[in-house]
Amino acid sequence: MAVEGLLTEMGLHPVSVELGVAVIEEELSEERLKELDERLEKIGFERIKDRNKQLVDKIKTLVIQKIHHQKLQQGFNWSKWLSEQVYHDYRFLSHLFSSIEGITIEQFIIK
Repeated sequence: MAVEGLLTEMGLHPVSVELGVAVIEEELSEERLKELDERLEKIGFERIKDRNKQLVDKIKTLVIQKIHHQKLQQGFNWSKWLSEQVYHDYRFLSHLFSSIEGITIEQFIIK
C-alpha cells in the first residue's frame, strides 16, 4: 500500500503492486527514476536494478507466497518447483541465492 500510494502521489499509474513487484503504465526518464529511488528509500524500500538480485527476490517472494497462501503437500519438492517457476536450473539458483543472501534456500524456507 505504501508503494502504491507513493506511485500515485508521483502522478504515476500503477497497473499492479504485489509483494516485491510494482508495474506502472509509464516509461520513466532517468530523472524520474532518480526521484522514485529517493522517495522509495525514504519509506524503506528500494528499486532493484541488478538482475541477479531480482531473481533472488523473486525466489524469496515465491517461497513466502507458497508458505503463507497455498497448502503444502507432504513431500513437496521445493527445488523442482522453484526451477519451474523461474526457468533456471536449481543448482544455479541455489548458488546464486547463497552468494547474495548468505544462507541457503533451504535455510530461508525454514526461517
